[in-house]
Amino acid sequence: MIHIPPTSPAGFTMGWQQPPTSSPTPNPLDWHDWSPNPLDGETPPKPNVVISKPFFIDRYPVSVGDFWAFVHSVPSYIPTSYEFNDTYVFQGEFASLDVSESLNVINGYSQEVPWWVNVKGVHWNTPPINTDDNPAASFVHTLSNIDPPALDRLKHPVVHVSFLDASKFCAWRNGARLPSETEWEYAARGGKEGRVYPWGNLDLTSNGDYRANYFQGTFPSQNEARDGHLFTNERGAFPPQNNYGLVDMVGNVWEWTTTDFDETNKVKKGGSFLCEKSYCFRYRNAARSRNTPDSTASNLGFRCVSDVGY
Repeated sequence: MIHIPPTSPAGFTMGWQQPPTSSPTPNPLDWHDWSPNPLDGETPPKPNVVISKPFFIDRYPVSVGDFWAFVHSVPSYIPTSYEFNDTYVFQGEFASLDVSESLNVINGYSQEVPWWVNVKGVHWNTPPINTDDNPAASFVHTLSNIDPPALDRLKHPVVHVSFLDASKFCAWRNGARLPSETEWEYAARGGKEGRVYPWGNLDLTSNGDYRANYFQGTFPSQNEARDGHLFTNERGAFPPQNNYGLVDMVGNVWEWTTTDFDETNKVKKGGSFLCEKSYCFRYRNAARSRNTPDSTASNLGFRCVSDVGY
């Protein structure tokens, strides 16, 4: 885990701030001509937010291998996707609709976001990854909760886990917990004020390299994967994103927090491999979205925090 110091007495500013005009001009779809959805609650920014005590946070999102150790140690625990036998899967993870129908996993499409398919038989130990032989349909549908995941999945972030699953895991891991939204955003900012991303204000490096895993192309039908990843990436695919050494704070998978978005939803942070600038520009420090605590999906994971570290 990474030690995160308390804020100064002046605190930090939480939420969306337009970067200074002196910053280099980014590409046309970047933040200079953009503003967040007011319904997301990023604005107005909240200055002088104080965290009075240090804490520790996982360097990486919790992995498939980590979660496997948990369910192997606590076989009586039934994760949410196994309890209800459904989860949400991005349509691009199927090679074709015919394939998904032949696997008998189609349970229905979301009317509001039809690229999400509610399916049966997909769980935490069957995350989507890139494969050479079948890059668009690379998950298994026959594993039980106590079956080990494939070795090539162990270092990918665990997905198809609910807020309830994540909370149970963190408590099992030496009494850790999920972060609050404030803790998560403060850690993501890495000690910097008014920055769009954990590393600064420009999405690419000076060499044109990507610093995070998000969607490039025409969403949702064509992912050009210029960052090298169609779906989740394993640990170490990208360098640390901020001065604290935290990895994949934005992009890769959304991460649960303990903060209530409203009466029925929890805040999730960080965006995911499905975020694309023209549709879901949420791979940012201030970005926030929501899900009900029993929701599971193929781009939703978590990391833990602790008051004492481990």
